[in-house]
Amino acid sequence: LELERQPTDLVALARQVATGQQQTTDRHRILVQAPVAELVGLWDAARLERALANLVSNAIKYSPHGGEVCLAIEQERRDDGAWAVLHVQDYGIGIPEADLPHIFDRFHRGANVFGQISGTGLGLASARQIIEQHRGMIGVASAEGRGARFTLRLPLVTGEVADDSRSTPPIS
Repeated sequence: LELERQPTDLVALARQVATGQQQTTDRHRILVQAPVAELVGLWDAARLERALANLVSNAIKYSPHGGEVCLAIEQERRDDGAWAVLHVQDYGIGIPEADLPHIFDRFHRGANVFGQISGTGLGLASARQIIEQHRGMIGVASAEGRGARFTLRLPLVTGEVADDSRSTPPIS
């Protein structure tokens, strides 16, 4: 995918996705929590919107009894620079531990949803590709029956886009 990087406010984008996804459900409450009014980076807004929409729609789909879906945004400073961090938390059916290492693989779906909840197994693979093309990282923490928390980290750079040869650390 070709990225069209431009100054993009992650807080505004998260609010836009939350508003759009809220219109698809009356059993869920989608919240956006951000301690800052805006968090701007050089990102492709359309691609990030697609990745975020996938994560939020999954949170809704895999929380069939309803409840809260929370998007929490923060800025993190580490030895390797400044990062925008976005967590998407649901309290749904969760992901079995055995599936966690493969959940971002193409066509992989959790064993607990096979035959019960429709899907192709492409959404998370696509989200990972988009985030990694932004020189970012995506990870998940989950316990079956207790929900899932997906975490995105996107580099915040000032001026020019970071050199593509720069490596990024794994999500901790």
